[in-house]
Amino acid sequence: MRKLMHLWKDMLRTLYPDLCIACDNMAKAQTSSFCVQCLHELPYTDHFRIKNNSLINRLAGRVPLEHAGALLYFRERGPVQRILHKLKYGHDIKAGVIIGDLLAREILSSPFVHKVDMIVPVPIHESRRRERGYNQCEIIANAFSEKCGIPVVNDVIIKNIHNESQTGKNRMERIENVRLAYTLNPLRQIEGMNILVLDDVVTTGATVEACCLELLKGNPSSIYVAALASEE
Repeated sequence: MRKLMHLWKDMLRTLYPDLCIACDNMAKAQTSSFCVQCLHELPYTDHFRIKNNSLINRLAGRVPLEHAGALLYFRERGPVQRILHKLKYGHDIKAGVIIGDLLAREILSSPFVHKVDMIVPVPIHESRRRERGYNQCEIIANAFSEKCGIPVVNDVIIKNIHNESQTGKNRMERIENVRLAYTLNPLRQIEGMNILVLDDVVTTGATVEACCLELLKGNPSSIYVAALASEE
């Protein structure tokens, strides 16, 4: 059934390529990938223009970061949730490319993100990659890289445990769920490097915290965190 739904959606996008990437219902606005309504509803943050933003404050004291920010706020049943669902479960690679480009534009204009040597997308377990066919964070990261020229390195952090979904868990349950899930790749040299960790959506921050704590074992010069979306 899922494959049939994917085929149906792919056919609709082929027949109607000018539909909004968030809702698939309305025609895109001029010079945008979104319809006028979704464009108006997109909840942009100010994270990359304000040093002490809500995301960096959420991660404060848990892991030392140069800066952290998300492009958009995540809201239930809003356009961001629809985009994320299409990217993660609807095989809509184009949505990830568009969002990655928007995220790159925002970060490149930020006064708080300076030299970055590599982009490290949050990994998924190999079994999940086989099931889905791709890692959605890598899709966003690759589009980001195309815009800014910073290389994406996919195997710095390895997810070695196929843990339960984080959905519906509180902060402590999420932290425990991912505590041992990620491992620094000993074959990757990151000492003295400036690393940008890229996630799709940050809620409690347990996943990016676990990844950054592993990265610190390699003695990088600095770590940044960027995400498509975060909870307010």
